[in-house]
Amino acid sequence: MRLSIELVPKDPFWRMRVYAVTAERLGYDAVWLSEHHFNRSSVVAATYLALRTRVLRIGMGVLNPYAFSPALMAQFAASLTELAPGRVALSIGAGDPVSLKAMGLGWVDPLRRVEEAVVTVRTLLTGSRTEGHLRLDFRPRGTVPIYLAAQGKRMLELAGKVGDGVLINSANLPFLEESARRARDAATSAGREGFAVEAEVLTSLHEERAKAVKTVKPYVAVVLLGMPQTWRERLGVEEGLLTRLSDAVSKGDWLRIHEVLPDDLALALSVSGNAADVRRSLSELPVRFLDGIVFGGPLGPYPRRAINELWRVSSELFDRGPRGSPAQ
Repeated sequence: MRLSIELVPKDPFWRMRVYAVTAERLGYDAVWLSEHHFNRSSVVAATYLALRTRVLRIGMGVLNPYAFSPALMAQFAASLTELAPGRVALSIGAGDPVSLKAMGLGWVDPLRRVEEAVVTVRTLLTGSRTEGHLRLDFRPRGTVPIYLAAQGKRMLELAGKVGDGVLINSANLPFLEESARRARDAATSAGREGFAVEAEVLTSLHEERAKAVKTVKPYVAVVLLGMPQTWRERLGVEEGLLTRLSDAVSKGDWLRIHEVLPDDLALALSVSGNAADVRRSLSELPVRFLDGIVFGGPLGPYPRRAINELWRVSSELFDRGPRGSPAQ
């Protein structure tokens, strides 16, 4: 079982370096950098962390084809391999309609756009030209696996059809086995050997359960707004709640999010609480259908402490040997 963390570039780079180096020393396999227009650039963060780590895989994304052209995605990934040969992965997804609207960008035909992006990026990374004569004049150092970030049924199937792997969004947590099966079956039908299924799980660990839940709520709100309508209905989410959350998220009113998002919904869409809570939640995951778990932001009120404790809990649970002793 691969164990990775996601870092949200809301913190200064020096602090992200501390988190990444801690994760590398403990034995985590990868660090993924999320992309949001209101945070620091995930591309710059990935470059910085590639220079500050030795063995940790650097995951770029999730990048979307509306804010980033596929040619730029390929350029970013290939360039990064010169700093971290064989340690670069790329994730492509449809993007968040709320954020894209704020940026003045449309959100049209996401399945087609994501598929075209994957095909274009893979073509460029393998040294070929596209039909429009796009090319890279240099070759990446090592293979760059392309993951699709997926929630809905058709995107999960597309991931299996064209991706090297899938990052299943935390919105799928209540339906994780169903989602993993769908992506895996699509990959099998497409003959994609070595297809990796990894769950990106919003995580917040702290000895005080209430503090852990409070910390994860803004992240859950964003995930909830992007969740397929059919799944929101299965969870019993009311339209009035979505309206209030959408207004709060668009304004960056995090205090309002804490007020309107119920604790039980935050817990259903994340792995949050104290160490015992987190261990129990992880033990309930359908791990036989997974190749990896990505502990997604915020990790906890104190991320470095949470990274250490998450490793202790998850490495014991999944029988992972340490790369080194816990960071002091």
